[in-house]
Amino acid sequence: MGFGIFIDSIKRDWRTTFSERSIDTSYQYREKIDYYSYKLDSLLEINPRQAELFSDRLYEKFKNEPKFVKYKGISLMYQDKYELAINEFKKFKMGNSYREDLEVNFGLGICHERLNNYDSAIFYYKKDDRSLDNMFRIFWCYEKQSKNDSAVFFLKKMKSRLKDDPNALNNIDLLDFINRKIDSLK
Repeated sequence: MGFGIFIDSIKRDWRTTFSERSIDTSYQYREKIDYYSYKLDSLLEINPRQAELFSDRLYEKFKNEPKFVKYKGISLMYQDKYELAINEFKKFKMGNSYREDLEVNFGLGICHERLNNYDSAIFYYKKDDRSLDNMFRIFWCYEKQSKNDSAVFFLKKMKSRLKDDPNALNNIDLLDFINRKIDSLK
């Protein structure tokens, strides 16, 4: 009878230790991914070609980590290889992280914009039309297409967003630019 209690406590200790190890392993995995992501962020600024090769190797090493597909797409975009970047971005599985989904959509928008596919660019920028950067890019695409009504609509949307900003004093130059642009497009 006494040994049964002893064996049960060993089983409990083993399960606890195992679950702690799996949590620790998961944490270590995330730490590695974050470490390589920081390295790729730095490398993108210095040498996009090297970042592309490094992200390829990391994707081979970490098969289920879509973050490295995103980095390959960004590095191709930095090298002005927009068609290839679009293909890489489309391999990215949406739904992993809201922030990363927005970054991929922004990258797709930039690639389409640079290829003069303004309608496709607007489609991807509108995935997050709360961002001032995206609103400005949507305005820019509409202006390139000579769709002045739509361009003015997004300028006014930016203007109302900037007026509600608590740091409105920092945006005076941008508000002035928006007012001049609205006047010129009417």
